[in-house]
Amino acid sequence: MPTLSRKKLHHQLENVKTFQNPKLEFEQYCTSAQVAADILFNIQMTDNALEGMSVADLGCGTGMLSIGAKLLGANCVLGFEIDEDAVNQFQSNLETCEMLDENIDVTLCDVVRLFHENNNKFVDTVILNPPFGTNPKNNGDVSLTHRSYFFRY
Repeated sequence: MPTLSRKKLHHQLENVKTFQNPKLEFEQYCTSAQVAADILFNIQMTDNALEGMSVADLGCGTGMLSIGAKLLGANCVLGFEIDEDAVNQFQSNLETCEMLDENIDVTLCDVVRLFHENNNKFVDTVILNPPFGTNPKNNGDVSLTHRSYFFRY
């Protein structure tokens, strides 16, 4: 059973600031606190896949899903983000939420190029925003989704 109710999680996530200037080339879209709370709460209630688990958040943006996963009891959360501005906002959000020392970290990298298929389990749970598919030339969100399969069994 999650330590926070869906309503309390939503309330906590209201403190997480989203993109100031979303970059369409990275297909950055703001996930509301309500949507993030619903997604994460359902992941926990349906699969028990957050509490006590190691979690990777691919294309973590400003940390909405990462922070929510930690609030629902993840042991550690690793965020991966290609945009330096988003990483800086993620760090600022950790400070605002008083989570700087909470086993949650973000790495500036192109996760699609960083990891290759292997047989090693990297984390227990992988989270990411759903692919929006609005930029067919870039196809970045689909590549990110494909990469998520190589992070776990």
